[in-house]
Amino acid sequence: MSALSEELEHLAIDDWPAEQSEALDGWLLRYSGGVTHRGNSAAAGTWVPSDGFARALGEVERRYAAHLLPPCFQIFDHAPAALDSALEARGYAKQFGSWVQTAACRLVQGPPRAAGLHAQVRDARDAE
Repeated sequence: MSALSEELEHLAIDDWPAEQSEALDGWLLRYSGGVTHRGNSAAAGTWVPSDGFARALGEVERRYAAHLLPPCFQIFDHAPAALDSALEARGYAKQFGSWVQTAACRLVQGPPRAAGLHAQVRDARDAE
């Protein structure tokens, strides 16, 4: 797990905000009325509960039930290794995967491929 990969995962969370969210011991619980998986999932951070994951997962399940949503977890590479097995023990299964890919801008930047398409590459993220 590289520092860049971890930074990109945090940026992905920030750049796909939910309608509502709340922190739970290093995790971010996101609620968006059931429209998207990412916007309705618990983004698992690096927190490892001292008493194991059973209580924490139960609390996540309780909070999603209060929002009338099924609990869903977004697991990143930097999440605790034991989290996968704790979720599996509760009956959860992996549904979707994703890849974080990077490339030097000079390798991918080129002319627009469709009429009217405009792209701008910057060294830093916009404030908006």
